[in-house]
Amino acid sequence: MEVEGGLAAHPGPQAEVLAPVPDYAPSGWAGTDGPNIPWENWRRHKGLGLPLMHLLTLFLPEEYRRKGPEYVGIAFFAAGGEGGEETHAGPEWEAFNADLAAAVENEATSYRVDALEGPWALMWLTAEQIAAGPTPPRPDLRPEDARGQIEYGDGENAWDSVSPHHAHLADPARGSERWDHPRGVPGGRGSV
Repeated sequence: MEVEGGLAAHPGPQAEVLAPVPDYAPSGWAGTDGPNIPWENWRRHKGLGLPLMHLLTLFLPEEYRRKGPEYVGIAFFAAGGEGGEETHAGPEWEAFNADLAAAVENEATSYRVDALEGPWALMWLTAEQIAAGPTPPRPDLRPEDARGQIEYGDGENAWDSVSPHHAHLADPARGSERWDHPRGVPGGRGSV
């Protein structure tokens, strides 16, 4: 991440500068804020209904745009653990259940489960979906007592696993422009 004087592994006054700031534009970002997609398309865990955590968004060179010319990038989402099935009953779950019922499978998304039964999804993105930069997930709609409980969610999700910063991934082939995250980063301007 960018700190005063260069790039460091972490923010803060004790951060050791590891390299100078690159002079080329990033080609994506890592962190929990995803691309600018409609919330109902944010991929959900099939058993728990929780939104998967965004890990990475990348612009792709033309030769890697296999889904079609309108899809210029990808986003990778995942969740930790097995999860299983959950039933969310009671009036305190009304907002969560309504939000889950409004979720729509996106035709440009592949959903898989790994060998440890952890779900992940790869979403193909249009230029407009990437151009807005990192976009946070919708605020948590679960009842207060169900939030942040690892035993409930059995691992990472978009609401319980929020990254405090973004790492912007640079590609020297994209030119010399710099792009900073509009919200900034504690201890830096927001791009790497």
